[in-house]
Amino acid sequence: MQKRSGFTLIELLVVIAIIAILASILFPVFAQAREQARQSVCLSNFRQISTGLMMYVQDYDDSFPSNRPGYLSNGGACNSTNQRTITWKTVTLPYVKNLDVYRCPSNPHNKEGDESRKSEPTYPTFPISYAYSGSILNEGQTKALRLASCPEPSRYIMLVESVAGCADMGIWGVNTSWGFTGGFYVHPTKRMQAMYIDGHVKSTKFSQTLGTGDDDQQWTWFANQLGAVTQARKDLRNSKLWAFLEGT
Repeated sequence: MQKRSGFTLIELLVVIAIIAILASILFPVFAQAREQARQSVCLSNFRQISTGLMMYVQDYDDSFPSNRPGYLSNGGACNSTNQRTITWKTVTLPYVKNLDVYRCPSNPHNKEGDESRKSEPTYPTFPISYAYSGSILNEGQTKALRLASCPEPSRYIMLVESVAGCADMGIWGVNTSWGFTGGFYVHPTKRMQAMYIDGHVKSTKFSQTLGTGDDDQQWTWFANQLGAVTQARKDLRNSKLWAFLEGT
């Protein structure tokens, strides 16, 4: 009797089917693990930027960098065609010392330059990933925010994740007029990193930063900005925007 030396077609199909089933189970797990690792890198970036910012504050009489401490050309909005801007990133880089720290590995726009890129050879091009909270730091572009002026430094957000080219992103960025992918960035896990005025950082859900009213929202203590927070709460009721930012 001749000894069989190979597999039958049925056996090969069974093996292939098993491999396909295992792959369908494991690939999402691997993808999730990879994203968790990227999110951890992003949180580490926030911590390093936080350290740099707080060192800057100590050196500059308890004052944070103003959102746009100086203009090289065309001091207008961040989408001005010929604008060349020194932003908070420019003045904190000597403390952070690594340009890649300003780049989130998960952000889909992290290889694009932000508003500081406009053909100025003296200053580096910063990647799109992180933005100042314009709801606080836009209150006076030529006047720096002092730490002592914040009523609750551990409550209010100073740095957020963004996909926009601007170096700042206020709560108005959640408005649907920006488009669902035009303002804030949340990770596939539906969490975003946030840095607060006192320097601590954490991963949070976007809706948690809005609170339920003026007394527990995390965006601003300026009266003329509170309406934008209220509007963001209303905008988040949009089912598509909720799905994009919150996941369900």
